[in-house]
Amino acid sequence: MFHTRRRHLAPQVTAKIVDSRTPSYETEFHAHDEYMILMPRSGGMVVRVREEQSAFRINAACMALVAPGVEHATAATRPQQQHLALYVDQAFVEDCAGRIAGAASSSASSVTSSTSAPSAPPSCGVWRMSPSLVHMLRLREELAGVDAEHRDSPRMQATERLIAAECITTALTTANALPAHRGRDALLIHEIVAYLEAHMAEQLTVDDVAAQFLLSRRHFTRLFRERTGHSMIDFLNGKRLERAQLLLQDPRTSVMDAALLVGFETPSYFARLFRAKYGRPPSRR
Repeated sequence: MFHTRRRHLAPQVTAKIVDSRTPSYETEFHAHDEYMILMPRSGGMVVRVREEQSAFRINAACMALVAPGVEHATAATRPQQQHLALYVDQAFVEDCAGRIAGAASSSASSVTSSTSAPSAPPSCGVWRMSPSLVHMLRLREELAGVDAEHRDSPRMQATERLIAAECITTALTTANALPAHRGRDALLIHEIVAYLEAHMAEQLTVDDVAAQFLLSRRHFTRLFRERTGHSMIDFLNGKRLERAQLLLQDPRTSVMDAALLVGFETPSYFARLFRAKYGRPPSRR
């Protein structure tokens, strides 16, 4: 478990990027004094916000923002990963919001309809990276290679302030890609089902899958049953039986092979469930 700090910015520093390549990265619930913007570079990340009891995933095309004081937990979706965590001072964010609001007011005054100016980013959200942000991150990578021994050089600090400004501007002026709470739950269940289907040959437990998606066992079991109408084990066994039935259509596949290939440890248990579902014993066609 990776232990992070509550505050990352030194006095007079408005933005700082931390480059993390920690294997099997995962944190417990925590909060920061600054805005945090998470940007995967290799592999995806799962972000869970305690207050919302929900988790969402992001990939290298997206950035996730978490406001100061919001308790959250993060984890990489694969052991080998790289992500950037950008910490931004709250006063800097407020200044960006003020500038954008001022520009929006000036624009609105020249037309008949008024435009509501954003005041602050939401407590959490996901946005697609703008082309400008992608370009800035590439420039930073090149600069990091040149200034490897001068991590806090003026050039690097100025670059990271520009990246922070672009991230905040994106969050204030473009649509949040994070679905509403119920839509987010539907997306999460879709991802869980995809995970179960991809890993059905493994000996999966409720605790293992809940941990994979940064959910408590209680919340996971309740959400899964609400959305699918089944317990995870019953649902998983149903998918295993469907896959086994397809495998048995190949005359070269034995009943024992089919059982093992889809994750059943014993042919007898597989046969009992198969008969209960299809009304006949499993056999090759």
